[in-house]
Amino acid sequence: MNKNLKVVFIVVAALTVILTIVALVVAFLTADKKGTNQNTNVTITNEGQTTNITPGNTSITNTNGGNTNTSVTNTNDAEPTTTVEASLKTTASNFTERFGSYSNDSNFENITKLAIYMSESMQEWADNYVEEQQADNQPDAAYYGITTKVLSTKTVSLDENKGTAEFTVSTQRRETSGNQDAKVFYQDLSIKFIKESGSWKVNEANWQAVQ
Repeated sequence: MNKNLKVVFIVVAALTVILTIVALVVAFLTADKKGTNQNTNVTITNEGQTTNITPGNTSITNTNGGNTNTSVTNTNDAEPTTTVEASLKTTASNFTERFGSYSNDSNFENITKLAIYMSESMQEWADNYVEEQQADNQPDAAYYGITTKVLSTKTVSLDENKGTAEFTVSTQRRETSGNQDAKVFYQDLSIKFIKESGSWKVNEANWQAVQ
């Protein structure tokens, strides 16, 4: 009788070991299968955000509690209009400050050094204007200078298909003449761009009435 019990115990122990091994194998294979079915992402964590990056797309998920749905930006798209507008507004502002700052001992550098930003038509105007002013220049004249500071730049129109844009730049100008006290006034510049040979160029720059 004791011999039979020993055999039963040995069989039960063997079956337990076998079942345990089988369970471990099944669990391992299941976990490995789940891992291989996941999408591969490059994850960058920055100040509480996780960024998943796939070719041509960028998505950002906030990890500070709760899931947040965010839009996906395709980086392969063409340059958006807002970027063109922002770039032209910056160019208009910089051009205005340099164009509007002048002294009679600077040899018209406020115009000549801006030639690279001008269309062919405006370059022709600039060359003629500087030539005329230099011919009338009086070396012994009292000092005259004016500086310009941009206050704001407003979009009047922008048509990328036609390659035209217009902005109004509001400025504060400070004029100094001889020994007189400096005069401060406000004046707008109407500045127009055209797209010439694939690049945006200033085609007109016209000062408006003093405010």
